This record gives sequence, structure tokens and C-alpha cells, in this order.
Amino acid sequence: MGKQYDHVLIDCAPTLGMADSIVIAAMVDSVVVVTRSGVTRYQTLRRIRDLLSSMSVPIAGVVVNAVDTNSESHYAYYGYYGRKYSAYYLSEGTGEAGSR
Repeated sequence: MGKQYDHVLIDCAPTLGMADSIVIAAMVDSVVVVTRSGVTRYQTLRRIRDLLSSMSVPIAGVVVNAVDTNSESHYAYYGYYGRKYSAYYLSEGTGEAGSR
């Protein structure tokens, strides 16, 4: 299949819940782990990472679904970094890229 297409995506059941996902992970070039904000626990992500690492399966990235951008925790994180980055990259008052 890789000779006919640049990218092939295969959607699987949760990695820790079904053996099928592990079998498929062993046959692909890399995986993208999809999580749900506020639902997927940190320990679960670590177990997935360790399992895939033990199989020498590279993780291409992580997608986090259902992020509540209005929550206190998100605001605290963005509030701290967002202001600093926007001030650095944008000229004051113009909304245009600055030359800092």
C-alpha cells in the first residue's frame, strides 16, 4: 500500500483495550495517539507510550480532543504563555508582526 499512497490512516480501537490495535501497531510506520481532555489519564498515556516503545513503534504525535478552552486550567496555562508570546511576536497596538 505504501507504494501507491503517500499516507494511509488506520483507525483502531483503544490501544490498551484491544489486542487488534497492538497487532496493527506492529505493522505500521508510526502511530498517532488520540486522547480526550479530562478523560484520558496521564498513567494511561504513559502505559501506551511504554508499550509502543517496547515494540519499537514510533509515535508520530498526540491529538487531544475536547479541550475546554474556557476552563480555569487552560486559561492559567494560556494566560501565562499567551501574553508573553503575543507581546513578543506582535507590535503593540497594530496586530502586525513586530521586529523584535
